[in-house]
Amino acid sequence: AMLVGPAPWLPMLALAAGFLGTLLVYGLFLAQYRSRRAADEQRLLLDTVLDNLDAEVYLKDALRRIRYLNAKGASRLGRPAAELIGRRDVEAMDRSLADAAWELDRAVLHDGRRSSAQVAQSAPGGAPRQLWTVRLPMQVDEEAAVLCVATDVTELHRLKARADAASKAKSDFLSNM
Repeated sequence: AMLVGPAPWLPMLALAAGFLGTLLVYGLFLAQYRSRRAADEQRLLLDTVLDNLDAEVYLKDALRRIRYLNAKGASRLGRPAAELIGRRDVEAMDRSLADAAWELDRAVLHDGRRSSAQVAQSAPGGAPRQLWTVRLPMQVDEEAAVLCVATDVTELHRLKARADAASKAKSDFLSNM
């Protein structure tokens, strides 16, 4: 009955449109799956690189919430990174250390420029640590944030102090001859 009416091609057109629509939806889902999988692989690669750096890396927003923390930074704080992400810095570490770090972080957020500095910090055992920190401002989810990479240079300072002492001893010896 349909093939005799005024539009005998209408059922074939509906079938073709339905088939093309199904292909389009399938293509969109496939593209989204591949995109998400590529993003997951990139995230895994980035996490692997940052977790194997010999530096503490964190990302903190303007409300002092930790947005990212690598494995080395988490181990220094004594808790897993997943437990610390989303918490404020004063909840994750000693208040005086958090406030001292925040002063440097806040200056970077305020000025909007990268900053490098050497920072003396007491270690959990009480021995002082020397850190070389690089901080830079970022935008994360349309919020201001600061990324910090802190490298422990304590051993380098010890070696330099020993070399300076040896050089002074040599100079004193030569001047007394």
